[in-house]
Amino acid sequence: MPDGQTVPRTLPRPLHARRDIRSGIDANNPSMDRLAQSQAVLMSGTVDVVETAQAFLQSRLYANLNACKSLISCRYPMELAELHWLYVENTRAQYNKYAQNMSERVRQCVRDMRTKSDDADIQ
Repeated sequence: MPDGQTVPRTLPRPLHARRDIRSGIDANNPSMDRLAQSQAVLMSGTVDVVETAQAFLQSRLYANLNACKSLISCRYPMELAELHWLYVENTRAQYNKYAQNMSERVRQCVRDMRTKSDDADIQ
């Protein structure tokens, strides 16, 4: 800084003040409980979706590797065309099933979050 001046530092609020604010929010706001419950359901649903996606990607990897092995071993153009057609049909069906499965999992997660929220309203 020119002329030897220093800039005053601003200090963060004391930790005890932050704790007081947090405890006041928790004690006086019942929606925080609903929020925590719905977030727990959301996290559980997210884990389920990620695990399903990982399993799908792994199965697609193996299917692609097997398809490559089959295509490499073809001896005739018609055999190649037939294997390619089967690959495309099986892949389409697998992606369709995966999309339906993921859609249902996300819908179920949303239903569970609404149920948790409604249950918290009743209590």
